[in-house]
Amino acid sequence: MGTITTGGAMHLLEEATTVVDTAERVASELRYPLTALRLSAEGLLRQLQDTQGDPTEIDAAQSLIHSVERMSRMVQTFLEVQASELT
Repeated sequence: MGTITTGGAMHLLEEATTVVDTAERVASELRYPLTALRLSAEGLLRQLQDTQGDPTEIDAAQSLIHSVERMSRMVQTFLEVQASELT
């Protein structure tokens, strides 16, 4: 087996840090629009429920909220996987 030199270890650490930083930036870029989308869909759902709106539109708003929640969980899982690969 080969050995890792101090310089090689530093290079690997720098690459890993770059990957984590990139993952965090991508996750942040996804989180903000997902949050805005979720809040808008929740507001729409409340409005539809308050006015006894079309059941099809209520179902669509609920589906949108569930999809956003699923995507948010995927982003969180992505971050956790990236972090765990460094340890």
